[in-house]
Amino acid sequence: MKKALIIGPLRNEDPVLREANVLAASDVGRDLLATGRYSVIIPHTMTWLMLVDDEDLELKIQDAMLDLIGAVDLIVVLPGWEHSVCTIGEFNHALGLGKPLHYWSTERDFILYEAWKDRE
Repeated sequence: MKKALIIGPLRNEDPVLREANVLAASDVGRDLLATGRYSVIIPHTMTWLMLVDDEDLELKIQDAMLDLIGAVDLIVVLPGWEHSVCTIGEFNHALGLGKPLHYWSTERDFILYEAWKDRE
């Protein structure tokens, strides 16, 4: 089973929009898990309740994300990533490691097709 990491925007001053980001990442994770071909890491669901005004904790979360990027087979990039400073850093780190990056907004059908095709 391939290990997939979902990256994309999380932070937002509006708690409703922040929760919408978590739900969007969860929906993508659910679709990937349903294929039976991916173990999925969804950092949004693991860290969103820890978002506080604690710069030290935020840096530790970011360091943990960079470690996770090194441990997965592919990165699934959510829409809006280019507007998130943290996601841009994660994206660039993944590029530097040569990790495959798949854009959910344009490659969703391809990603799911490849997973189902591999099952046969």
